[in-house]
Amino acid sequence: MKYDEYLKILSERLKTGSDFYLSLLKNIIDNPYRYSGLFWYSNSVTKMMQNITQSIEIKFGDFLEDIVREYFSRMGYENLNNKLMIKDNKDKLLIDQFFKSNDTLFVIEMKIRDDHDSTKKRSVTKFYFKS
Repeated sequence: MKYDEYLKILSERLKTGSDFYLSLLKNIIDNPYRYSGLFWYSNSVTKMMQNITQSIEIKFGDFLEDIVREYFSRMGYENLNNKLMIKDNKDKLLIDQFFKSNDTLFVIEMKIRDDHDSTKKRSVTKFYFKS
């Protein structure tokens, strides 16, 4: 992947400048309870900083998923729909990456933070064997 392609995907995922701050302000106005409350241990400024850093972490994770998806595609793997559903349409699962090469299916669940919830890998496995 060329550097300019990489930067294009990065800039699409990680918005900065006035767009980011307008989005943050709208979020604060629409969801004031997320930033203040009687039983919050942290103050509003700390909650806002947590929101900003977590938002950036999530968007960076989405960016990495985009890069990995593109990489596997260029390596000749077939990207499959990552929204899995069991035949009865009751159980649904969204996985990060789902590829096919010849007759082999590949499932990738990506984690960007070391404290990221690891329970999803169990649900992916349970879902796979259930279907």
